[in-house]
Amino acid sequence: MRKLTAIGIALAAMLAFAGSAEAKAGAPGTVAIYDSDEISATKGIFWGQILSPRASCQDARNFKFVVSGMTGKTTIDQGKTSSEGGLSALLKLSDLSGATAASFVVAKTSKCAKAVGSIMFAKPAASRAASTDLSIVGVDGDGDDGAFGGFVKSSKGKCKANRKVKLLLDGNEIDHGTTTAAGSWSLHVTAAEFEPTNTFKVVVKKTSKCAGAKENFVPAMPRPTWR
Repeated sequence: MRKLTAIGIALAAMLAFAGSAEAKAGAPGTVAIYDSDEISATKGIFWGQILSPRASCQDARNFKFVVSGMTGKTTIDQGKTSSEGGLSALLKLSDLSGATAASFVVAKTSKCAKAVGSIMFAKPAASRAASTDLSIVGVDGDGDDGAFGGFVKSSKGKCKANRKVKLLLDGNEIDHGTTTAAGSWSLHVTAAEFEPTNTFKVVVKKTSKCAGAKENFVPAMPRPTWR
């Protein structure tokens, strides 16, 4: 797992309390904030999607990424959503200085309600958690069912055994479990879920003494197939 810089820690702390909200007028919409990641020691990115039962309320919607603090609100990035509602924002570490919250704000139109996806900062806490690495070894299946397999590695033996892990499909949990005494895990996925356009991530939950970790599945070329 990559070592987090200051912006990586800040992004992770912000996402700890991610949520969404919707307005009451016009076709409803919700902002799903899928993830964040650091690009360098000074820059990071958030991304997600606006979801609506009306397809036209996802396509080319104006949005802003707004950071709130003691001095008020500042627009950090802005743009238009993709045809399927994708949105993202690039920010610098300095943009987070003194900030207490951040939001994706999708503007109201004549037929679509305003939608806000809010991110609250987690309270910083001193931690001496042992480092944790998470590896996805591969995925395979037989018929309609298959599984991802991998392991958790840590300098502290107690941080490998009985760790809570979960498998996310496009940001939504589809299976969860715990690691073995030696740190291995297996999480179920169906053949129907294993589509080329779907994204998968495995997350191991942090504890008071063990750091958390996550790993995106990067398929080999060609993509693995069921037997």
